Formats: sequence, structure tokens, C-alpha cells
Amino acid sequence: MLAGVVYCIRALAMESLLPSAEREEQGDDERNEFLDKRKQFLADGSFSPMSTMISLLAYGKAIALNHNNPGSVFWSKDKKTVFLHGRPIVIERFRSMIRDAVTEAERML
Repeated sequence: MLAGVVYCIRALAMESLLPSAEREEQGDDERNEFLDKRKQFLADGSFSPMSTMISLLAYGKAIALNHNNPGSVFWSKDKKTVFLHGRPIVIERFRSMIRDAVTEAERML
């Protein structure tokens, strides 16, 4: 969610500082003003709320990369059953369900 907030803030800031309706009239002065405001308010290390959000994103990413998250799909030792979020799915029953669906579709056509 935080990444979405950061993206939206950056998009709104871009539109506020460099309105798309006026892009053809904008020149180097507007570009330099945007870069100054970006450095002042939108960059990491700028001592702004955006800088704090970027730091939190980096912290969250570091935690995610350094901790093992348990997977949600596991196979049984005999490879005949798959467990999805702890619920067993017997592969042969799944195959027969697919075969029956194809047979029923062919019969209907």
C-alpha cells in the first residue's frame, strides 16, 4: 500500500509542478524548478514525509528479502497430492475433473 501512496504522490506532484496541459510551453526554467522541488520534497534524504515513506519502503523490502516466508503450495512425498494453503488436492481427482469437463463441453457442442 505504501508503494501505491508514494507513486500517487509523485504523480500528483509531477502534474502540479509540470501540468500536462501546458507541456508544449514548458522549457528549461520549469524543468529546473521541478528538479529543485523534487530534490527538496520528493527525494530520499530530503527530511520530508516522502523521504520517510521511501525509507520505510526500503526497510520493508530488506525485511522481506531477509526473512523466509512459508510457501502456500506444497507437494506430498509421493507427488500424488498438492497442498494449497493446507488443503489437499489429489492430482488424479483433479485430472478426472478436467477430463469430465472436456467431455461435457464436447457433448454440449
